Parts: sequence; structure tokens; C-alpha cells
Amino acid sequence: MIDKNSDRAVYLQIADGIKKRIDRGEITDGALIESENKLAEANGVSRLTARRATDHLVNQGYLYRVRGKGTFVAKREKINYAPQKLHGFTEEILNLNMTPRNLVVEFKIMKATEEVAEKLKTTVGEMVYYVVRVRCADDEPLILEKSYLPMGLLPELNISILKGSKYAYVEEYTGKQISESIQEIGASLAGEEEKRHLRLQGEEPLLRIDNQAFLEDGTVFEYSTAYFKSSKYKFVQRAQRVR
Repeated sequence: MIDKNSDRAVYLQIADGIKKRIDRGEITDGALIESENKLAEANGVSRLTARRATDHLVNQGYLYRVRGKGTFVAKREKINYAPQKLHGFTEEILNLNMTPRNLVVEFKIMKATEEVAEKLKTTVGEMVYYVVRVRCADDEPLILEKSYLPMGLLPELNISILKGSKYAYVEEYTGKQISESIQEIGASLAGEEEKRHLRLQGEEPLLRIDNQAFLEDGTVFEYSTAYFKSSKYKFVQRAQRVR
């Protein structure tokens, strides 16, 4: 449904709708999508606007065209999430030859609650940063991340820094390597906040990961909860039999 009052361009709204259908499996890899004339008629827009929508998805790798036959859904592999490999989102997306982008939607300083203090191994009432970021690849939102970081450890942290690689900054600023993390992995249904930031419709399932990250000296530098689009990520775990 096109919202003519939305700040988001109409052609992008049409593209979003097609992407959602692909993500849900309503139109599968290799399937022929509607012609631009039909897209235009269905959405009450010009053929040129419909063409811009499909051009946008072709450029993003969602669709491809075959001359004389039409526009088809391209095969897109899910991103592997391997918890045994500790690296940041920015590194991961660059390795996939995609462009990472971090949108900082909230940044504030607060007193650590009992739960946050326990996870950061600090005391209740200590000043911490609370950061909410949307992690994007090629301008598509993939992860909603909510983080707590100790202000005493990273006193110069700011929004500009958080638009880049947080892990790279932490290692450079502290002079210490990030060594390990403890992760709790589960499933969650998208709430209103997740739907808004990840451009979801309905109670879509999400991969939820609670993460405690450590420097090489044992200092906890972050406690976070991240919500991953299950349509874009798959969980990969390597296990060895213990004898």
C-alpha cells in the first residue's frame, strides 16, 4: 500500500513491497515478477515510477532482467552468522563486497541499572552509554542493535564514531585487543520498534543475540542485544565431538 503522505519516495515504497514479498518467500528465486505496467496500475502510479522501483531492486541485486522476457527474482544467499568467529558487522559486510552503514537512532548517557551493572561488571549507578543503532548493508536495514558501554572506559565515544566500526574504535582507543564474547542466542517476534527500524510488516521472527564482549585483559566493554532479520541471516555453528 502506497502512502502518498510518507517522506519515503513512492518508487522506494513500491520497491520495499516487492522486497518484503521476496523475503517472505511469496515470490521465489527465479520467479517472474509483474510487468511495469501491472505494477504501475496496482499502485496507482506512472510506468516511469514503477520502472524506477524495479531499477532500484536490480541495482541492489534483488532482481535481474532478461531482454524480451521480463524481470526476475535473483538468487540471494543469506549471510552466515557464525558465533565462533568474533568480528564486527562492518568487517563482515565489507567481506561480502557490500557497503556497511550504521544509523545511530539513539545515543544517551544514563546510570547503570542492576542488570546492566552485572553484565558490564561495574557498580549500580555508574555512568554508561546507551546506544541504539540500525546496521545496514547496501542501505537495507539488517540488524537493530541496543548497546551499553562503560563511559569510564570510553569517555570520548560519540555519534560520529558510532557511525563507523565500533570494534575498530574500541581496540584503537584502549590499545587492547577484543578477545572473546559470551552470546545467548534465541528467537523473538518483531515488536513495533523492530518493525519500524527494520522495515518489517507483521510479527516476523527475528534472531535475537544477547552479547557480552571482552577485551584481552578481561574488561567487559559492551553488553548488547541485537535483533537480526531471519530472512537475511542463517545461524552456522561448527561442532566437534568430545571423546
